[in-house]
Amino acid sequence: MKKTTKVLLAGLFSLATAATATAQDAKEIVKKHNDAIGGTANWSKITSMKKEGKANMNGSEIDMVIAVLKGKGLKQDLVIGGVSNYFIITPTGGWSFMPIQGQTKPQQMPQEQIKEAAEHLDFQDKLMEADAKKYAIELAGKEDIDGKPAFKLKVTDAEKGEHIYFIDAATWYLVRSVEKADAMGQTMEVVSNFSNHTKLPEGIVVPMKEEAGMSGSLTLSKVEVNTIKDESYFKVPQ
Repeated sequence: MKKTTKVLLAGLFSLATAATATAQDAKEIVKKHNDAIGGTANWSKITSMKKEGKANMNGSEIDMVIAVLKGKGLKQDLVIGGVSNYFIITPTGGWSFMPIQGQTKPQQMPQEQIKEAAEHLDFQDKLMEADAKKYAIELAGKEDIDGKPAFKLKVTDAEKGEHIYFIDAATWYLVRSVEKADAMGQTMEVVSNFSNHTKLPEGIVVPMKEEAGMSGSLTLSKVEVNTIKDESYFKVPQ
């Protein structure tokens, strides 16, 4: 066998080995992350989640409640300047009621907004169910997030959507996500940072603070699980 052929084969073997190692490393990071936030067994028992807190947007403080019944409904209540507003999303539609913007009755949301918001009908990050749903996961390196090393994972879902997650190398918690969103007909990146991870009595861990740059921040004061029993919670008032 010629020397050049040997070198070529050795190079190909090295690349294949590196790709396998990277894939294996990514799976190990996902497993450690899932274990750190409570494990799949505990999360599988969670059917609903209700978060209460205060959002800060452009210097204005907003009382906010976000309630999700997994796969069936999402309602976001906002009290702005003493005025109650809300958004409701279900698998079949979406409605908004924003008196603060002059609305006098609930209005149907555009299909693009409904499709984008429908992802939030699942309150888990995509890493928890990545194996079951056969999402592709790639370890894309390591970066410092607020001075601490974090693994960068690229997740490609069933619809070929790409999601970037940064997992803290010490705690294995999710500390940053990078998502793509449509705004005014253009695609933009939304960077969210997560902190103050807290373990609930049910054994799962959730971040109590989320910061999304110019979109503002949300600081939670209370999280309840399994308190929403059926879809009636998401019925649009007539």
